[in-house]
Amino acid sequence: MLKDLTISQIRKVVLEKRVYSLDLLEALLEDERTGVRKLGRKLQKEMDRRQNRIRRFRAMEAFDREFLSTEDTCLLGVDEVGRGPLAGPVVAAAVILPRRVPLFGIQDSKELSPAGREELFCLIHKFSTSIGVGLVEPEEIDSLNIGRASLKAMHKAIEAIDKEKIDQVLVDGNQRINDLEFKQTTVIGGDGKSLSIAAASIVAKVLRDWLMDCMDSVYPGYGFSHNKGYGSPDHLEAIKKIGPSPIHRFSFSPVREIKRQKGGTLFD
Repeated sequence: MLKDLTISQIRKVVLEKRVYSLDLLEALLEDERTGVRKLGRKLQKEMDRRQNRIRRFRAMEAFDREFLSTEDTCLLGVDEVGRGPLAGPVVAAAVILPRRVPLFGIQDSKELSPAGREELFCLIHKFSTSIGVGLVEPEEIDSLNIGRASLKAMHKAIEAIDKEKIDQVLVDGNQRINDLEFKQTTVIGGDGKSLSIAAASIVAKVLRDWLMDCMDSVYPGYGFSHNKGYGSPDHLEAIKKIGPSPIHRFSFSPVREIKRQKGGTLFD
């Protein structure tokens, strides 16, 4: 019985063993002890979060199902990350998921913590049917512009996929990918609507973050491990102080202006 347990013992059962049930919740909320009722409210919030994750997952799963014509075909979701940074590549991923996959908690990669993204990244790799990745490096971003570079990265990711029985490609955003052999549908805000696009978003984000972590040791001083190439104040200050590196995007205005003032890069 709950009344025979101390608050410390109840906390261990509820929080450490993660035991959740409606009967337990009701007993906690009705307990005469303030500390126990507080644990009940905490449990209620966690149960509500779990239910919201499940509802979101089911909605995203149903969204994807609408684009599948037959049971033996599959859907490919594609997304990119890295349009806004001042340094590093734009990275795209394409993912094919099976029709039923336990990816509760999946959502737009930007809404997840780094630990949450990496946990889902591992699950996506475990359960996905196929994954493709495409990168466009800073030099090519400068020559193409970031919009075209992003589309090229997504095209490269799709080309790296096992394409047998693909019924359709879902593309995050409102821009179609040129020269694609499959039927495609653009989905604005797709990483919050489509399970397959969200999975691609997570894969691309984790891989790009890992890459920028590596670049931090190759080009120290810019803080790539924490800013991931975005224009944070410390990153901008570092560019002004030591000049841009070879992985900076010289067509982006802050870098372009600093390069003009300094007349080159630190690594020329």
